[in-house]
Amino acid sequence: NEWLNIATANINYEFNLRNFAFVPQNKKEQILYLNTVLRPKVARLCEFVGLERALVGNTIASGKHFSSETMNKIKHYRSIVELSLEQILLLKGQPSTSKEMEQAIVTFEKYFLQSFQLLRENVFTASKKQEEAIKLVSTRLARRKAFFQNYLTGISSDLLNLSQHPTVINLAHALTEKEEAHLAERINAVKTLFDKFSQVKTVYMQIRYLDNSGKERVRVDGNGSKPINSEQLQSNRYFFQKLINLSGGEISFSPLDLNMEHGKIERHFQPIF
Repeated sequence: NEWLNIATANINYEFNLRNFAFVPQNKKEQILYLNTVLRPKVARLCEFVGLERALVGNTIASGKHFSSETMNKIKHYRSIVELSLEQILLLKGQPSTSKEMEQAIVTFEKYFLQSFQLLRENVFTASKKQEEAIKLVSTRLARRKAFFQNYLTGISSDLLNLSQHPTVINLAHALTEKEEAHLAERINAVKTLFDKFSQVKTVYMQIRYLDNSGKERVRVDGNGSKPINSEQLQSNRYFFQKLINLSGGEISFSPLDLNMEHGKIERHFQPIF
């Protein structure tokens, strides 16, 4: 609102100055000079200040900072404005300039150069600060993204290493071939493996082994507790429905979710994926 009010007022001052130049004077030469020199200069000034006003106003309304393309346009318009303004201000103190005209120019100069220019600087300074803040946040997000990608890469590596461990392969074989005689032994071997792994890699809240039916065959909590004997069925969970269709060696990450135990969300809330 401040920008629109002051910018509009200054454009009106420019038109007032231009219209004053059209008032007939006593000297024909003076009228001719004012109409041929001042009139086009003020008209050009009004045109390009109006273009600048529209650009700045639209950018403020969008809530965005000034792009380099917008700033280049504003600089182009501003160079034309400043040239026209300089030529208008040359009329001050000229013998052919009447006192009324000189006062009109002084008034125009005061409001245009002070209120309008000061507001322009404030707007551009605020835009620059906003742009710098956006760059800072973007840099932080890029760093966090890189950190999280490295974190996921580490998890992928851990999962592949575990899946290729002989004890895990032996358990998978026993389940596939239904070797009941060796099943308990191989489940215990995987429990021991997961337990030792969780003590080394403390970032994991749980490590579980699900068979092809979704039954939880092995589970180790990463909070220092012992391996848990559990045969909870996970086949109805969305993550299992997605994972069961993966090919060998493929890894999938589920969306961030809250941990569930026995069909209920665990408290205190623990985000998992």
